[in-house]
This record gives sequence, C-alpha cells and structure tokens, in this order.
Amino acid sequence: MNYIKTYESFNDDFAFELALDKELNDETNEEFGISALVGTLLASGKFVELLGKLGKWTYNKLVDKGIIDGKKIEKTKFEKAGEWIQKIIDKVFLLAAKGIGKIFGMSDDNIEKLAQLMFYISLVVLGTQGR
Repeated sequence: MNYIKTYESFNDDFAFELALDKELNDETNEEFGISALVGTLLASGKFVELLGKLGKWTYNKLVDKGIIDGKKIEKTKFEKAGEWIQKIIDKVFLLAAKGIGKIFGMSDDNIEKLAQLMFYISLVVLGTQGR
C-alpha cells in the first residue's frame, strides 16, 4: 500500500479505511452486508430495550441521590418499543417452529423452546458470517 507517511495515527486510520473499503466492495463478500443487516434487525429489539433500561437506571439513580427532583420511572418508551419489536421477531420464529413442530409432533412447550433456540442460533450464525 502506498499512502502518506506524515503521522502514524493518520496512517493507521487510512490503512483501516482502505481495508474496510476493500472488504465492503469485494464481490466475494456480498453476504457480509446481508448477514450484518439481518443480524442487526434480529438484535434491534433487545438493543432498544437495553437503551431504555440504561436510561431508566441512570435517571432512577439520580432521583435516589437527590440530584434530580421527580418520581422513579417504571418503564421507558424505549423499553416498551424494544419489547414490541422483540414480540414481532419472536412471533416469526414461533411460526417457523410451529411448522417444524407439526412435522415432528412436538408439544407446545417444546415448540416455544425450539423457537428460542432457532432465534439464538440464527444470531450466532449471522454473527460468525459477519466475521
């Protein structure tokens, strides 16, 4: 690679940008973007819920310490939105698990466990594909 050698940090940043551009533009790695997008969508419900819980925890601690006047928060809108998104994702996996459960004659309890297992396996598979 040929690049300007004025500052080491600039060189490192520039080399990283070149490597990232090569990775994203390489035709053999088209599935990288797709798997990253699907993985992000699958994890989005839990991520939004986590943001809400972090904000609630911080606010409630500030109220406890007396830094902020107000009442404690029970549930934030972020938490509610994250739970709503996760319910939709869970329903998709539950529908797929019900189809598999019909074929193998599984009980409802085992179908729910299968749906959760399929969700987490898909996260792991998509995470490892994204490198």
